[in-house]
Amino acid sequence: MPTYFIYTPQKLRSSWAARSVEGDGGIEPELAPLTLLTAPDEVAEPAEEPAKHPTAAIPTEIEAEMIGILTGERFPNECVDAQYRRKEQALGAMFATLGVAESFTLVGRLNAEPIPATDDLATRFARLALERKTRLLAFLTGARRRELAQPSYRRSVAR
Repeated sequence: MPTYFIYTPQKLRSSWAARSVEGDGGIEPELAPLTLLTAPDEVAEPAEEPAKHPTAAIPTEIEAEMIGILTGERFPNECVDAQYRRKEQALGAMFATLGVAESFTLVGRLNAEPIPATDDLATRFARLALERKTRLLAFLTGARRRELAQPSYRRSVAR
């Protein structure tokens, strides 16, 4: 049976009355103690388990290439911002090649708290700036939407 606790105001004063009485211009309504509201007719239904995302192992050659992108050195005469922009674009291109199951697996690895010391990819990814990590993770989580938006997928479903 759900239970709700609310505050019920005993007396509300208008802002003009509050200014004229208190002089500070603030409104502070007097509050009654907590009022207990119950709904005996409502029956709590068991919570549904959240939908589980598909998982798949990421091929080691793709993972090694991602680590190579993250550890890549700066080109001569390249500023640091351009270097990290280039890394972000390259990682985005790599993420675009992953399937839905691989993308969800990678999101789980990159969002793990604490990061396992043995996971080199997650450790290096965590060193990126927060904005870049957020954009890349948002791109990864949109894998299912991108797959559904592909024209080839729409044709296969329509048949």
